[in-house]
Amino acid sequence: AMLALLAAIAVATLVAVWLVWMLHAEQRMIADLVKGRADATSDVARALPRELRWQFGLAVVVVLILVATSGALVVIRRAYLASRQSLREVKVLAGDIFASMIQGVVSTNCDGVITSINPRGCELLGVGQEYVGRPIMAVSRPEVPLDKLSREVLERRRTVSDRPFTVLR
Repeated sequence: AMLALLAAIAVATLVAVWLVWMLHAEQRMIADLVKGRADATSDVARALPRELRWQFGLAVVVVLILVATSGALVVIRRAYLASRQSLREVKVLAGDIFASMIQGVVSTNCDGVITSINPRGCELLGVGQEYVGRPIMAVSRPEVPLDKLSREVLERRRTVSDRPFTVLR
């Protein structure tokens, strides 16, 4: 849709440039007629109506392209806003599910930096949300080797779930 919109804008721009060029040519024709350099029955005078028809037709094309482009922009904007709203709803739902899980969940990015910890994960690890943004090593302990697990996930490029760890508190 965006490529078609860009193509329509490019066509409208080219037609507009052509219209300006034709307008300039018509001005020269009219100037020649007014100054008497061309006779009213000359080729210049006979070409003027044809040039005006072309200009009118191209102006209609430009207007149609602009109307179609405006309509497309409205449709694209509505679709964009609807998708943003859907994304917000999915994020809220995912956040609610994440927060209500009975398992502790810690997620990291590819650099091993913690991106989220659910409440149960905070409880099990004895940390708070302030650990988000810190390296996974900050919460890793010998009995819960999360840094090793994180490296394994990155190497295998697959998630690891339900890995049993015993957390003594």
